[in-house]
Amino acid sequence: MNPIYKTFSTLSGFYVYDRSTNSIINIERNEFDLLNKNDNQTIIQFKKKGYMKDNSIERIRHLSTDYLKHYLHNNIEQLTIQLTQNCNLRCSYCPYMGGYDNRKYSNKIISIETIRKGIDFLFAHSQNSKQIAIGFYGGEPLLEMPLLKEAVEYIEEVKEGREVVLTLTTNGTLLTDDNVEFFMKKSFQILISLDGAKEYHNANRVFPNGEGSFDVIMKKLRHIKEKYPTFFSKLTINSVISTNNDLSCSNDFFNADEVLEQLVVNMTTLSEHNSKDSILYDDSFKIINDFETCKAYLYMIGKISQRHVSKLYKSSIGQVNSIYKTLEPHEIKEKETHPGGPCLPGVSRLFMDVDGNFYPCERVSESSEIMRIGHIDSGIDIVKAKYLLNVGAITEQECINCFAFNFCKACCSSADGNTELSREKKLANCNNIKYSALTDMKLITMLKKFNYNFEESAYEEK
Repeated sequence: MNPIYKTFSTLSGFYVYDRSTNSIINIERNEFDLLNKNDNQTIIQFKKKGYMKDNSIERIRHLSTDYLKHYLHNNIEQLTIQLTQNCNLRCSYCPYMGGYDNRKYSNKIISIETIRKGIDFLFAHSQNSKQIAIGFYGGEPLLEMPLLKEAVEYIEEVKEGREVVLTLTTNGTLLTDDNVEFFMKKSFQILISLDGAKEYHNANRVFPNGEGSFDVIMKKLRHIKEKYPTFFSKLTINSVISTNNDLSCSNDFFNADEVLEQLVVNMTTLSEHNSKDSILYDDSFKIINDFETCKAYLYMIGKISQRHVSKLYKSSIGQVNSIYKTLEPHEIKEKETHPGGPCLPGVSRLFMDVDGNFYPCERVSESSEIMRIGHIDSGIDIVKAKYLLNVGAITEQECINCFAFNFCKACCSSADGNTELSREKKLANCNNIKYSALTDMKLITMLKKFNYNFEESAYEEK
């Protein structure tokens, strides 16, 4: 017998996660102890109830492997276009600043010919996609506003009734009435980077002369709110909380600032992926992060009002509901399957750099040969895309026997070895993935214990 399961306990009870049915089962203390000893008789009793079936997986191979060519020809959903590798800021944690291995600043600008080829490629390979998205990225894309306008003009010429969503990621310092009115007219979705209170924003997000960008951005946002209130209300803020940022201070800033009060704020932390140095957050960050996350959970179970939930942590609610969907019961019967981490390379969020090279998304390393899955003149390399899709194959035996199989978030970028996928790099992430999976399961059992209704997604505000 070789069923894959994981026992865990919380303050409210004892549980076992059964991978064969993707189910969490509330068990007695004696069952918990016996399962921890892999007691055969106890396992047999669970088998009789339909749980703990023998591990059927013999090979790691993604179920979409044989269909990937079809998806890449017909189902591409998004193209992100890098307009330039230049930027008017020099943010300390930016991948282009040298602290990461994946990017570097340059004066390169994409040509309109390459943009048109990219747009043509997207429309030609998205016939089955009901809606497609085209994003503009940098560097700082607003440095090339005339080029961006020319790209949008071309999109309108060739879209022929297709539903196209236009997006832009910007540092916000170059926003003007002219381009705001253009974005309004073209219904752009805009993401603006703002890290929090002035002291901490300016510690990282600076102009080349070292001056902070906070006052410039806030002046722009205040003006947009006054002159274009409808457009302003649809903006989204991205806040990067770096290791030298006081989370408590930034948290208070976003909750209290009158200019930003109506905007959605997404919080991100620095990633160690491709970083040349270790990224360590201090204990105060962890304490505040846990406290604010806990308040979001207390709101979910109806114990506090929504007004007590920090804007930086409201996204936690949607994340929990996504985790719950991962736990939808299903039986693993396939001999050949793959952990749940990778998206379909090139299908979900294809990225094109200034030279016309294709990558699975904008988050991977542009200097990595293995992440370069094609070029606008030659198309996408199906063999390489399949290789990246099947990243789990490089740790096949570990994946076959892992309890966190259904929770795995490891994609090809976590195993980027520059010229090939790296087994060592992928395995280095496994303990964090298992820890995260176990934490997620404990959270789900706690919320269900307090009668949180996952089907309705949220409680009415008290």
